[in-house]
Amino acid sequence: MAHTPDPQLVLDSGDSSLFDVRSHAAMATPCKMRVEATHVNTIRDIERAIDALPTEELDQLLDWLDRRHAQRIDARLASDLDAGRMDEEIRRALDKDRNGEARPL
Repeated sequence: MAHTPDPQLVLDSGDSSLFDVRSHAAMATPCKMRVEATHVNTIRDIERAIDALPTEELDQLLDWLDRRHAQRIDARLASDLDAGRMDEEIRRALDKDRNGEARPL
């Protein structure tokens, strides 16, 4: 009988690789995140998979990104701030705070 790959992929936060669950012995160990998709080839596929994550798994992904890519994220944020790309969002947030519309974090 021919092996049909399972469309469920696992992102192992330890080595940042995607692999087919059925072809890897990782099921015996806890997996950080499961991405259900037949193909995760494009940014849009990745966006859809992320949008479908339960809150707990999204939190795990954000923690992983922060650990793995903190310097890149910080550099991009600093660049956006320096270029004024965040000015409108900051102004809206300050206006909401002044008007009592802001929610505590």
